[in-house]
Amino acid sequence: MTRIAPANRGSTFMMALAGILLSAVKRMFVAIRNRRQVARLTDLDERTLKDIGLTRSEVMAALDQPLLRDPSMHLASVACVRRGRPAAGPTPGAVVSGGGAAKPRRSVETVAPSLCQPQS
Repeated sequence: MTRIAPANRGSTFMMALAGILLSAVKRMFVAIRNRRQVARLTDLDERTLKDIGLTRSEVMAALDQPLLRDPSMHLASVACVRRGRPAAGPTPGAVVSGGGAAKPRRSVETVAPSLCQPQS
């Protein structure tokens, strides 16, 4: 009968730790990228912001979030509230605009419903 050696617990722990760290770094880069994109909204005039359903104070409030918090999540929750559906709250590490390979851009209109509480 052949015995199979148990997995090395130390290497399993290190792999899990590496996965957690990689995930945190990815969330950080996504938050920074989205912060830059939201910051570009400050260049728009009031009329254009109104056309896309935002106010300057909402954009500034999103940018006032802590540095590594994704400001686009704040804007998505504002969109939920505006539609009369309170935000369900961002999931830790949630990505509003995809990263990595080129993906079609998603607007807050298509992303926010998944962040809003279901309609009753």
